[in-house]
Amino acid sequence: MANEISIPWGNDRTLSVSVVDEDGDAVSLTSAEIAFMVKNKLSDADASALITKKNTAAGGGDTQITITNAAGGLAEIYIVPSDFTNISLANEESVKYYYDCKIKLSSAKQYSSARSTFTITGVAVKETL
Repeated sequence: MANEISIPWGNDRTLSVSVVDEDGDAVSLTSAEIAFMVKNKLSDADASALITKKNTAAGGGDTQITITNAAGGLAEIYIVPSDFTNISLANEESVKYYYDCKIKLSSAKQYSSARSTFTITGVAVKETL
């Protein structure tokens, strides 16, 4: 997953996650828990996240995060229009937030796949189709 994410408000987006160890080898995601959160500040409590996505093992569902190739360390995170319900651009052209993607393996070893900015850009059509 590229570090910086930019997405128009209310759009669908599939984010690809690739988890590798310090040697660059794929980390098996078999039985892994994966959580992705977008927050105003990285220091915000998880309960205050604007967008929260978890795979089934972490208490979410396959419509949020799916492990697409466990042995290859690959997963996908699904951003959907309803994820923007609690986010207002307040007449801004764009608003910058922060995200983090954490992976906890069945061995309890943990990885941060990515952490950077999550920019939501304004759109001219605000109507839900």
